[in-house]
Parts: sequence; C-alpha cells; structure tokens
Amino acid sequence: MTYEYEFALSFAGEDREFADYIAKGLKEKGIKVFYDNFFSHELWGEDLSLKLREIYYAKSRYCILIISESYIQKMWPNFERQQAIERLIEQRGSTYILPVRLDGFGGDVPGLSKNISFISVSSKNPEMVVNTFLKKIGKIKEENINISETEKTFTTFTPKLKKSFTDKDKNQFLRNSFEMIVGLIEESLKKTNKEYPQLEFDFDRVSTRKSIFTIYDSGNELTRFKLWISGSIGSDSIRFSYGRVIEDDNSYNESFSIEENDVELKLKPLGMLSHGSDRDKSMSPEEVNEYLLKIIWERFQ
Repeated sequence: MTYEYEFALSFAGEDREFADYIAKGLKEKGIKVFYDNFFSHELWGEDLSLKLREIYYAKSRYCILIISESYIQKMWPNFERQQAIERLIEQRGSTYILPVRLDGFGGDVPGLSKNISFISVSSKNPEMVVNTFLKKIGKIKEENINISETEKTFTTFTPKLKKSFTDKDKNQFLRNSFEMIVGLIEESLKKTNKEYPQLEFDFDRVSTRKSIFTIYDSGNELTRFKLWISGSIGSDSIRFSYGRVIEDDNSYNESFSIEENDVELKLKPLGMLSHGSDRDKSMSPEEVNEYLLKIIWERFQ
C-alpha cells in the first residue's frame, strides 16, 4: 500500500524543539514527514478534526508518538493518538505506532497498550530517534554515514569539559538508564524469538521502577529475571535478580550504582556476577544490557 507520508509526528507543544529536530533530520534524509510546521499553509482554514484524522488514521505508514507529561494532558495530541490507536486496532496489531518516551517518562498513556515496545530517549538526544527510525525502515546506507573529504580535513577537537551533577541529574540518569535497559532487553528477546520460535517470553511492567521477564522454552518456563530501582535517598541503584523465585526485592544477584566522573555519569556493577575486566568497568546502559543478556543466556548454553 502507498502512503502519503512515511510517518506522522504526534507531540505536545512543550516538546516542539525535540520534534522539530526529528522532522527536519528525517526530511533531510528524503523521508516524507507529516509535521505541522511543514504544512501550515495546507492546514490553514481546514477543519482540523477531519484533516488530522485523515493523516493519523489513513495517510501515514507509521505514527511516532513523543510521549511526555505534557503529551498526555493536551487535547490535540490525545486526538491524534486516538486516531492512531483506531488504525492500529483495525490492522490487527501490525506495527504502526512507534512510541518514544521522553526524559524517563513512565506514566500510563490512555488507550495505548503497555505491550507495545518503545524507546526511551533524553530530550537532548533527538538524533537517537532519527537513526532508530532510519534503521526501522532500512534506509541507513553506507553513504549516509561516510565522512566527506572536507569534513575529514576540517574536523576539530571538541574538549570534554568538567561538569558537576546534581541529585536531580543523577536521578534522571538512573530512570532513563532503567527504561533504556528494559527496552533493549525486550527488543533482544523479540529478535531471539524470531530466530528461535521455541524461545518465548512474557514481559510484566510492574511499575515505572520494576519489570519482570519470564522466558519459556517450548512452553516450559526456563527462567525469570527482574530489574528494579531500589535503595535509600541519594543512593538508588538498578538491581537484577534471576531464577524462579524473585519476589524478594531485598535479594539480588547484581546491582548497578551511579558512578560520576568529571564529564559524565555511568553505571558501575557491584561485581557479584562479573568476571575479568567487567568487574571494574563503568558501563553505559547499552553495555549493561549486553552484560545482563550474557549472564542470562550463559546459564543455558
């Protein structure tokens, strides 16, 4: 089926700067984007309830929702999301809505299933959405990432300046990291299931601070594992527990605390399951995901 737009962008006005970067970044890659600022002349004088229904229900191949506290409170984003959900139901759950949770927002989104996989992104990193979407539709090619000779010649050094981090910065980093790790693990298990259909999984998002995964092999429970945020004020950490009995939040197999250096925040494993160089390594959320998946699967190989 041919669509007028590759995707429609749904967002709150408070997040326009983030949306603007995504829309312009993908437009530069030749992607036809519905972004209201690109079509203000066409929308002028129209009945928006009719025009926007056409766009979010029928005319777009995908719909990207930029979800934040502001997003779920605004009238027009709610209207756009309703049209997108109706379309999703009609096409029986095949991929249409691509949720982006902004700055660690983990609240419920009315009408949107909790089982729809999302990406969690900092508002300072809209490039992540651009690149993820290009990968989603298979548009990233070598020429898109090659550096031109001019760029090679005039590349300048950008120093990493010393920074100080507040408690708010650290809490936000921990929440964002937790959402990202949970999302990456879910995506990895989906890919595993496609390659090995006998390996299925259930995902229970207990709260914005706790998620439980159960893995099955040919319908038989193989293992469960849990990720949650725990600790006292000022010393929260991301904890990991696996096995069949994981109800006790005071018992865990591994823990990741925030490590601060002069330029960035990282996650440091306690070292209960690590070995070799991993024991003293500070990790990004992506590296924590790889570390945990290796632990989970090594037990069954």
